[in-house]
Amino acid sequence: LSNHLFVAAGSPMPNVPEDGILRLYSMRFCPFAQRVHLVLDAKQIPYHSIYINLTEKPEWLFEKNPQGKVPALELVREPGPPVLTESLLICEYLDEQYPLRPLYPRDPLKKVQEKLLIEHFGAVLGAFFKASDGGELEPFWTGLDIYERELSWRNTDFFGGEQTGILDYMIWPWCERLELLKLQRGEDYNFDETRFPQLLLWLERMKRDVAVMAFYMEAEVQAEFLRTRSAGKPNYNLLVKDA
Repeated sequence: LSNHLFVAAGSPMPNVPEDGILRLYSMRFCPFAQRVHLVLDAKQIPYHSIYINLTEKPEWLFEKNPQGKVPALELVREPGPPVLTESLLICEYLDEQYPLRPLYPRDPLKKVQEKLLIEHFGAVLGAFFKASDGGELEPFWTGLDIYERELSWRNTDFFGGEQTGILDYMIWPWCERLELLKLQRGEDYNFDETRFPQLLLWLERMKRDVAVMAFYMEAEVQAEFLRTRSAGKPNYNLLVKDA
């Protein structure tokens, strides 16, 4: 459906059709927003994308969402709060509201176990961000060890089984950025393929997933955006081809 790229301060609300379809306020370079795109695309839920310039947020965004955060999902047909925020909560809502192609396990115990693994990944992505800023790489690799063991124990193509599930999509945005990390660290990059044989196979399978391919971004593009952001002039127009 419609894409509106990097709406900034002073810009009016995009002319989004009043068709009752979900509206996702997002940012194309945000891994947390990517989680929501992955779930929407995996479940084939129609939605409009409105990409926000987070450096100069449009004034009307705060009317939709007082926190001014993305991702934010506007439930056009639903009464009550105009938007949902927080990527994990949005994704859980979508999986319950749109039961076709379930992503969370339906068994209550397995669902809790999956949520624990997702919650634990919060510490792992913290280690990723530190590594991206020049910190030690080993804490990130140590964080990935648990997911290597889990995938080996499950002995399935994906964490979700023979097809992708919620855990696959919730950790993917940072695994996609392994290529970005390799660019950033150069010769320091020391991903050990013998340490992560199952994750290595999983990475290749995920790259062929329809939802992943729909939102995949080359490492060079991500690196260029981060470079411009560090220089104080983030270039939000690197992906105008998506318009």
